[in-house]
Amino acid sequence: MSFDQRDIESHILAAFDDVVMRFDHDHQLTFVNHKFCAIFGGAPETWLGQRAPLDRQLVDADGHCDVCYERGAEELWLSWQIKELAGEDDQPAYQAVGRDITQRKERETSLEESRSRAVDDRDAKSLFLATMSHEIR
Repeated sequence: MSFDQRDIESHILAAFDDVVMRFDHDHQLTFVNHKFCAIFGGAPETWLGQRAPLDRQLVDADGHCDVCYERGAEELWLSWQIKELAGEDDQPAYQAVGRDITQRKERETSLEESRSRAVDDRDAKSLFLATMSHEIR
């Protein structure tokens, strides 16, 4: 059995534990791996030719963006890294690798809420002490 370079590449990308998708200059999917299908549903064949679930306008100059996907009552955060590839007919193609950062975002939100409560508590304590000091005088 022999494999060409594209077959080998597809097998490697399919084994990634991160979400991997490739799309053409029209934003139409040309490849998705198993993790993509586990998150977005369906089989790879059903996604080919569909629009990639990523708005290129969110991508920064380094090819990075974090996107929140609503899944019922839950949120799923993916951190995408997008690279331009050589496409067919001199048209650009893109590969996007997404890592699940949902837990990190939840921790960041929790820390921000804790910080906000601490600031509110500090302000309330300062107001209380200022009021008591004034009353004592």
